[in-house]
Amino acid sequence: MEHDPTANSRHKLATRIWEPVLAKLNQRLDAACLRRDAWLTKVLEHELPIIESEIATPNSPEARNFIAAHLELLPRKLVTLALPEPLVRRLDEICETRRVVRDSLLNRLFFLLLGNHDLKTKIFFDRADWLQRMLEHTDFSSEAVGELLGAIPDFRDPFLDVREGQAVWHRSLIKELGSTELADAHLRDYGIYTAPFTDRTLGQIDLFGLNVCLPDIFVPGTAGHAESAALLNEFLARPSEPQP
Repeated sequence: MEHDPTANSRHKLATRIWEPVLAKLNQRLDAACLRRDAWLTKVLEHELPIIESEIATPNSPEARNFIAAHLELLPRKLVTLALPEPLVRRLDEICETRRVVRDSLLNRLFFLLLGNHDLKTKIFFDRADWLQRMLEHTDFSSEAVGELLGAIPDFRDPFLDVREGQAVWHRSLIKELGSTELADAHLRDYGIYTAPFTDRTLGQIDLFGLNVCLPDIFVPGTAGHAESAALLNEFLARPSEPQP
């Protein structure tokens, strides 16, 4: 295999991170005695292939512009990350081919890395007992025990709990719906990078800017948004059926 001379070189990536998220991230990493950029390198190396496969359909140009405009509404602080050059190249390639706003992707990633159980439940599941169901139906509990017993834990999938929980949910949906395709379609709206963030996700905070991808039904001025609005208006205009 030909040696890549840039494999060990570091690239300074400038990004602007939502201030409360950045402050909390730094606090967590300091408490865990982790070097921020080294740890983020491991996270991105793990997540980029997943992002590339999860975002199967690129954003429309309108959706990308909409996300970028809403990201500007959040108070952010400039941060410089020192990451391996090949990793930054791949990140940029994914953002270009999928029409992803790079700073939105990084802000969403950091935001979710800090998420507690309640946040994960609200965004990624439609039932509050997902964690208990996951522990009952997978061996994740044994993995968690192993991590607690290990003095120096190995790096693991930072969203392992959500992904294992959704795997259990996916199996139950296949039984309920009788179709793998329908189960896949249902869970597509709950993906780490596909679950839509709006101005109603967390109270009154506008989180449109933290979307990696966003269907046009959420983007004013697009055909998808107009079609969705027309369907809703048609539904609301229908007379209610008399109750027996």
